[in-house]
Amino acid sequence: MFAPTSVKQVKFYDDDVRYWQLWRNRSAAAESPSAVNHLTSAFTSPAPSTKGRHFLVICCENKAIFLDLVTMRGRDVPKQELDNKSLLCMEFLSRSSGGDGPLVAFGSTDGVIRVLSMITWKLARRYTGGHKGSIYCLMNFMASSGEVTTYSLYMPSLLL
Repeated sequence: MFAPTSVKQVKFYDDDVRYWQLWRNRSAAAESPSAVNHLTSAFTSPAPSTKGRHFLVICCENKAIFLDLVTMRGRDVPKQELDNKSLLCMEFLSRSSGGDGPLVAFGSTDGVIRVLSMITWKLARRYTGGHKGSIYCLMNFMASSGEVTTYSLYMPSLLL
């Protein structure tokens, strides 16, 4: 099955829950006094091809596994699809531009954040140059303005 060190992280992706979390956060941000005239992005529904989908996502050193809990089908994304780099962590991104659908970001051993489209199952973009070491943690935070920022932690213990 899995080697003891191959599984790095396990997360649950539920498009319905993410829709309502985003709606709640946008509503709270819109009611904030500091957010007046600052909300510029429109609230949008999830991509039709993932609406109602539920995934158990397993980030392994050599691949990412997406288990669709509705159809019980699995999809492996080998590290070859992600520039052949070992994966260490993941985070779902709250919005995308360009219609590439729900996105998941992977931190890797070479200090590059690779973003995979959950619609096309292809690499959507890379974020390079901000890290000199392995990325061990990715996390989203929402400001009172409603703007979502993804933070990353790499070794030697620097937060960007």
